[in-house]
Formats: sequence, C-alpha cells, structure tokens
Amino acid sequence: DGGYGENDLYVSFRLSDGSWGAPVNMGPRVNSDGNDYCGRFSLDGRFFFFTSARNGLRSTYWIDARVLEDLREDLPVRPQIQ
Repeated sequence: DGGYGENDLYVSFRLSDGSWGAPVNMGPRVNSDGNDYCGRFSLDGRFFFFTSARNGLRSTYWIDARVLEDLREDLPVRPQIQ
C-alpha cells in the first residue's frame, strides 16, 4: 500500500539502541510505476545503484547516495546512520 509501482525499494535505518527502524519507501527519486529492485551502494558509499523496469525497458540506474540523508531527515524521529 502506498507504493509507486509493482515493486518498490525501501530503506531501514539503525536506531540509537541498535535495533532497526521501520522500512521507509525510497520515494519517487528511486521508485517508478514499474518494477524497481536490486539496490546496491558503490564501494565508496557515494552512489546508490538499482535495477528498474520502467517504460517497458529494464536497465540499471544510479543516484547520489545522499538521497538516504534526505529520507532520514524526513522521519519524525531522526535515527542515527551507522
């Protein structure tokens, strides 16, 4: 419910007590109305790569990994990124 397409990518942040927070949809900068999957970070942590089947084509996309900081800041209680 509330997703953007067939399959969406989510992220969960580690909380200060060491547990994991609830999954957060990565939003329209990552997810499409198609099938989005297989998210991975570059070795240096600067980029987030994912596969998406949008517009009838399957391809690999990338976005600046700072998208995670934006998602974390939108949460009512901001967890620490560890």
